[in-house]
Amino acid sequence: LSFYTRSTGNFPERLQVRGNFTNQSTEVGPDVKSFGDFTQLLVDIDPNYQGLYPATWTKYNITFAGLPSSLTSVRIGFRYMVDNTAANGEMIGIDKVEFISK
Repeated sequence: LSFYTRSTGNFPERLQVRGNFTNQSTEVGPDVKSFGDFTQLLVDIDPNYQGLYPATWTKYNITFAGLPSSLTSVRIGFRYMVDNTAANGEMIGIDKVEFISK
């Protein structure tokens, strides 16, 4: 899985990429702190809101290894998170998402 992302660079931003490898559910949970069936954290960009989110288009690559051969479907979720919206967050961009199966 690969994708590009960026922010304006003006505010602390956070993005998680999470995976659901167990079922076909789209369940994300009942509130903003939940992740439902998307239990596998694949990428966490600027988890402590230190202003480290890239301000220019940056490519991220995720390699899946060790998954059971019986697995026929994977769900991926992009989770934009902003705690304390008065101080954090403005917008992020996500572009050119690609999933290549080998």
